[in-house]
Amino acid sequence: MFDLGFSKLLVVGFVAMLVVGPEKLPELARTLGTWVGRMQRHLNQVKQEMGGLQELQELRDMKRTMEQAAWDAQHQMQTMASRFERDVGLASRYAHAEVEDVYDTGSARPGASTQTRNLSRKNWRLKRHTIPQWYKSRQRPRTSALSNAARVARQRDLPSGK
Repeated sequence: MFDLGFSKLLVVGFVAMLVVGPEKLPELARTLGTWVGRMQRHLNQVKQEMGGLQELQELRDMKRTMEQAAWDAQHQMQTMASRFERDVGLASRYAHAEVEDVYDTGSARPGASTQTRNLSRKNWRLKRHTIPQWYKSRQRPRTSALSNAARVARQRDLPSGK
C-alpha cells in the first residue's frame, strides 16, 4: 500500500518531533499505536468474517453437490427398480405360459381341475390350489380378521408358559 522504508520513517519521526515537540511526542506515539492496533484488530475481524462467509459458501456448494448426487442415485435406483420389475413381470409371464403349455399338452397332474388348466394369461395372478382341500376342511373358518396391533396385544395377554 504505502512504500515506507526505514529512512522515510526517520524523516517522518524527525518532522513530527519538530512539529509536536519532544514533550508531547511520547503521548502522540501512544495514541498513534492504539489507533494502529484498533485498525489491525478491525481488519483481522473483517478478514475472519470474509473467511467465514467463504467457508459458508463452500459448505453451500458442497450441500448442493451432495443433494444432486443423492437425487441422481435415487433416480438411478428408481430406473433400475422399474427395469427389474419389468423383467420379472416378463419372466413370470413367460414361465406362466410355459406352465400352461405343459398343462395343455396333457401331461398335467391327474386331478387338476379343468378350470386351472384353462386359466387365461390375464388371470395369472389367481392362486392355483396352494392349500390342499383336505387341510382347508380340517381348519376352522376365520370369523374375524385382526390387525397387527391386535395380534401383538393378544400375544402379550397369553400366558408365557408353554
